[in-house]
Amino acid sequence: MSLVKNEFENVAVIKKANVYFDGKCVSHTVQFPDGTRKSVGVILPAKLTFNTSVPEIMETVSGGCRYRPELQGAGQLQLRHRSQRRALSLRLSFRLNRETGMPSFDITSEADLVALKNAVDVAGRHIGNRYDFKGTSARAELNEKDKLITLHGDSEFQLSQIKDILFPEMEKKERESTKRLDHGPVQSVGGNKSKQVLTIKVGIEQELAKQIVKLIKDSKLKVQASIQGDAVRVTGAKRDLLQEAIALVKKSITDFPLQYGNFRD
Repeated sequence: MSLVKNEFENVAVIKKANVYFDGKCVSHTVQFPDGTRKSVGVILPAKLTFNTSVPEIMETVSGGCRYRPELQGAGQLQLRHRSQRRALSLRLSFRLNRETGMPSFDITSEADLVALKNAVDVAGRHIGNRYDFKGTSARAELNEKDKLITLHGDSEFQLSQIKDILFPEMEKKERESTKRLDHGPVQSVGGNKSKQVLTIKVGIEQELAKQIVKLIKDSKLKVQASIQGDAVRVTGAKRDLLQEAIALVKKSITDFPLQYGNFRD
């Protein structure tokens, strides 16, 4: 099973960076509670020669490389990739060719706040023109900074009527935008009034990101997926493979809006 992890817990990170090969290989030392250490870093595209006198393991999270043993001796290195179950052993001195990045794209989920504001404004005009809403507290308010929509009404039933106006307007401005709303509980305000807060979820949460990574891994497509903050990056040798990955995720993940972009060759 792959040793590569997305995160480490209860560790200390040495602030001073380890810089080698004129900055082409940069890392930081991570110390674990049991005293063991790892180096976490990046290798820029280059041909580099490493020497090791003790057994070492190199784990790659993304990108590609080629390697060539140059000398025989007691040292050993294992090169692992997150998508591989096997390890390759090299001895003492080896030459590593860090290749330029393979084609990739990012899966993200960003809300179009301009479109959302327009939808709330249009819905507000419809609410204001409704005869049965005259003299009531019915309204919808958008807090762009905190990414919240607050619905106000005289009853829970009136809140549902406001949603029936607001949600179609949201879908007109941005398809599937209502799927990113987290509905808070209906609250009683001022005795006989009601309100409900709808949170606009932005970014891919960790559980969904893990689901996407597992989906792609289980599909056996020749691509790799990795979590990058609140996004998922997919890398493959050919753009056709990336298109297959997009089709797979679109077909499988339908309950939350996703975007596919930032393509790199």
